[in-house]
Amino acid sequence: MFNPRSAIYLDFEGEGEKSSGEIPEPRLSGVFRPHPTGKSGVYTPIYHNVSWQPLINGVRPTGHYDSLEGLISSLIAEAKITDSKIVYWSDHERRMVNELLPELTQEFEQHSFNLLPQARKLKRKFKKSLNEDEPKGLNQYLLAFSLPNSTVPNIHPGAAESCRRLDKYCAANKRWRRWTEQQKAIARVLVEYNAKDCIGLYRLARKVCWHTVKRAPHPTS
Repeated sequence: MFNPRSAIYLDFEGEGEKSSGEIPEPRLSGVFRPHPTGKSGVYTPIYHNVSWQPLINGVRPTGHYDSLEGLISSLIAEAKITDSKIVYWSDHERRMVNELLPELTQEFEQHSFNLLPQARKLKRKFKKSLNEDEPKGLNQYLLAFSLPNSTVPNIHPGAAESCRRLDKYCAANKRWRRWTEQQKAIARVLVEYNAKDCIGLYRLARKVCWHTVKRAPHPTS
């Protein structure tokens, strides 16, 4: 396993896989680094489309632009230096790195950790049930591991549609102050959603690691 407090938590937002099988590059990567003590940490949004400058100017917390290759390379280097893991949920992030950055796949796999298989293993071990009425997989596991306050509310429009709309808004108007309040709200809600994904992933990782290695004290959130 890994130390959940020293890990780096990663979550992508984008259009998702197309019907043709093409996997577009994500528009947004959220990175969460927990503080060594306490429950908080630092969340940073990284934008991968240079046209998303209005979000850098207007959305808080303030993010910055980097290419996907630049971000993944820097996270791998950080994980090596700090002897930590890049943690993500399910296989989505690894698949995107494999499809879009095959030259980095081997190093990424060496220094990253997919939390879902271990969470699934513990679910079976402790005979926990999932709420199948909950559409979001991460939320199903947060609820199963008694972390209801960490669940991530669904957003409307969804993340993929929000990304498509933001592409259009950014192309049409490069100045944040000229966006409508509705357009600004879609940007803010998407980033907030991504941040909650990262933080929920961290809190679940604490529970999963504790159950796996039997650390104390028992994490409560």
